[in-house]
Amino acid sequence: MSRLVTYFSRDVKGWPGNARLFLFFSICGILTTFGAVFFPMIEASLRSLGATVVLAASNDENHPPENIIDGNTNTFWMSTGMYPQEFIIRFGEMTHFSSVTLDSYNIKHLKVEKNTSQNASHFEFVAEKELKRTEGNLQSNSISLNGSSATHLRFIINSGYDHFVSVHRIGVNK
Repeated sequence: MSRLVTYFSRDVKGWPGNARLFLFFSICGILTTFGAVFFPMIEASLRSLGATVVLAASNDENHPPENIIDGNTNTFWMSTGMYPQEFIIRFGEMTHFSSVTLDSYNIKHLKVEKNTSQNASHFEFVAEKELKRTEGNLQSNSISLNGSSATHLRFIINSGYDHFVSVHRIGVNK
């Protein structure tokens, strides 16, 4: 049986907070009385799914790799120049993916690989994508993983539109 919940946000960011709450209520089977229609969103934080960043090719102490999985597009991991750059995300258990979403800046060419073992030693190609330049805005891209299952995902940034790139958030669609 569903419960009816009315929610009025005092969230400074406005509707995004309401949309995340709506998603939470939808997952829990709670009906809401919002005055707008929301589309399903991806998981707000990979960290909440037990994911960790186990490797990053570069590290800036002000913008660490862990920011990729915190669900917040205001925090980010930033490369320190030179290509390729890569990072590996490990999931707590074998996870099924239909696609990943990437919020980034200045990435030109990205390749995604997967691993299905507990150690991150051998990866298989899954997808690659040429991202469009979005001057002054985040690049928001969805990359199909064709229903892959993996314990690790490796993201390889082969080139960028500048010397430095940033990754603000990775999300998964199961």
